[in-house]
Amino acid sequence: MFPQFFDKPFRLQLSFNKIIEGLEDAAETGNGWRAMNAQALLEQVNKHPELRDGLESEEQVSENEELIAELLADLFPTALSLNEIKAVSIPYQGLIFNHSQRFKNILKDAGPDFQINIRDFSEQQLYVLSCCIILNQLYGTKLDFSKPMFYDIPSADGVMRHYRILYNADFIEILPTALSVKLTQADTGELMDNFENTALWRKNCRRVVISSKALG
Repeated sequence: MFPQFFDKPFRLQLSFNKIIEGLEDAAETGNGWRAMNAQALLEQVNKHPELRDGLESEEQVSENEELIAELLADLFPTALSLNEIKAVSIPYQGLIFNHSQRFKNILKDAGPDFQINIRDFSEQQLYVLSCCIILNQLYGTKLDFSKPMFYDIPSADGVMRHYRILYNADFIEILPTALSVKLTQADTGELMDNFENTALWRKNCRRVVISSKALG
């Protein structure tokens, strides 16, 4: 399982299903080198069904590192690797991988003992933000209790740099399990009026019992 950096209301999986579906479409309807490249990549991907079904551990990510990089090539163009500060992560978790070269350089300058963490976010805040993702995707709410998130990373000369975190949620998919209990409008309204009531959020979000697939 992925490391448990904080309590969360869902089971996390890292899936590349949406990207694989894009490759399948390119292989079927495209032409020329793009179709050939997509087909060749699909032949490799089909040998690793966990990439579509969902990875659940850091070991699985490491084992598929090169193939994952190929899958993400369009999202991480080589020409921009020294300009963009970008990586793949599971929201609010400490697992970050497939860094752009600029991001790798920043982390290298920070030193081998540096641990990357979101600044000034409590476990309670992270839990409620995770619940908001569930409610927004499954119930159409527009909850946003978040505040700007930052990484504080020292430079090679010891100067602390501050980097604002921007998540691209286009590839996040929230799936209710067979045990999921649908919340009522009264339930969601009560949650919206009680942001600070962590016990209430835990009670209701535990009832939903969600599986979450990042990258989708």
